[in-house]
Amino acid sequence: MKGNRAKGKSAEVRDINLALDNIKAQIIQHYLRLFDREA
Repeated sequence: MKGNRAKGKSAEVRDINLALDNIKAQIIQHYLRLFDREA
């Protein structure tokens, strides 16, 4: 992994990277919700 992404072009690697992207998006959403509550 480099830059928090799996390397390669297989379907499995694409699925892993999609899952990582989704997790990152969820973390950002949770962070923004917490930030909005404290503002």
